[in-house]
Amino acid sequence: MIDVSLPGMTFGNSIERYVFGFEISDTSDGFTFEETRDYVSYRPKTKSLVSVGQVDWPAIRLLSPLEQLDIFKQLLLGSIDRAASARRKPRDFDFKAFRLAISRELELLEHQDCIALLDRA
Repeated sequence: MIDVSLPGMTFGNSIERYVFGFEISDTSDGFTFEETRDYVSYRPKTKSLVSVGQVDWPAIRLLSPLEQLDIFKQLLLGSIDRAASARRKPRDFDFKAFRLAISRELELLEHQDCIALLDRA
């Protein structure tokens, strides 16, 4: 789990934690994403918002780390877009400002930051 805070930034009072559920599976082995496809959950009691992004391992396994990172970025931003268009969502959360802030943070992320320490040796 990666926990990123955006100090000094606020996007509304109704959400304190945004959870990106990143799912990766091998559909050629019979696994599917049907149960969680386009899953978005607004949880007012815990002031959290959960949105899922999914990728099929065979579709990305031969891509370069940079290409894989680009797909991850697209999935994360897409999860925010889905949450923004969900039927049940927080009223006072600024999705546009949040998406912009996350997009800026993602631009700072280099593919080397995503390579396991064992792979760097």
